[in-house]
Amino acid sequence: MRLFIMRHGIAEDLGGAVRRDADRPLSFIGSERTEKIAQVLHTICGGLDVIISSPLLRARQTADLVNAPFKTRREILDCLRPGGDPEEILSQLRTYATDSCLVVGHMPDISILASYCLCSTPARVFMQFQKAAVASIIFSRVPYMASGVLEWLIQPDHLLSLFAGRDEL
Repeated sequence: MRLFIMRHGIAEDLGGAVRRDADRPLSFIGSERTEKIAQVLHTICGGLDVIISSPLLRARQTADLVNAPFKTRREILDCLRPGGDPEEILSQLRTYATDSCLVVGHMPDISILASYCLCSTPARVFMQFQKAAVASIIFSRVPYMASGVLEWLIQPDHLLSLFAGRDEL
């Protein structure tokens, strides 16, 4: 299995009409950047079997924008909300029996999830995910703790610059 882990795009701050953290939408800039990154990911990945997100609005919106070029199955997992247990997340991912999956979540939880995939101690390896950054972790079969290999972690500016000027974008 190839697991892509993505942090949600740039979101609006709390205040005004947005009173709860869970209700923070992507900002205009966050939406634009996420759309471009989705096109880059489509070029890199070719296809995804499923895109799964946290139930928080900004993560759902990020996943929906990423899904636009993929047109694949979309799911929401409650365990991807902030504070989720990485073992529960991997357990849920194993039920999908898929070759490729992208999850959209929040910091520091996605860093903890990535660390859990790579080594036996959650948060042992801190991985900095800027907003809309993506990591690719390869598992020989299904995802279990400490059984993944980091293929890459690319920050959004690097993702966009790698493909700047290409016709696909």
